[in-house]
Amino acid sequence: MIMKHVLFIFFTTLLFTGCSKDEDKEVELDFKPTTPTEIVGLWGRQDGAKYYYYKFNDETNGSYQLIDKAGSMDTYYKFTYTIGTTGDPYIMEYTLKDGTKKTIGIGMYKWGNLMLGSKEFSKLEK
Repeated sequence: MIMKHVLFIFFTTLLFTGCSKDEDKEVELDFKPTTPTEIVGLWGRQDGAKYYYYKFNDETNGSYQLIDKAGSMDTYYKFTYTIGTTGDPYIMEYTLKDGTKKTIGIGMYKWGNLMLGSKEFSKLEK
């Protein structure tokens, strides 16, 4: 009887742990959450090479600055954005200076902190 339980747990675990191809894997981002009005913003790491700093003006509408920390060079991006509250996760749309629009997912902690997670940031242009 114990062996049946062990086998059941083993096969159930195998069922829920799927293997995926490398090309199907999402880019992993590490983020430190912060409130939108903090100057410190939040840091993200993408592929262990690029570091981003997000500075929010306010919680819902306005602009924020993204600083691409790559080596000793800092590249600055300025965006306008809106946050929609429909659906889960929340959606943030932002517009680059050249008029290009991007959409990323945005998650909201219950105490109001924001955490961004999207590989769209790797596609930003000056």
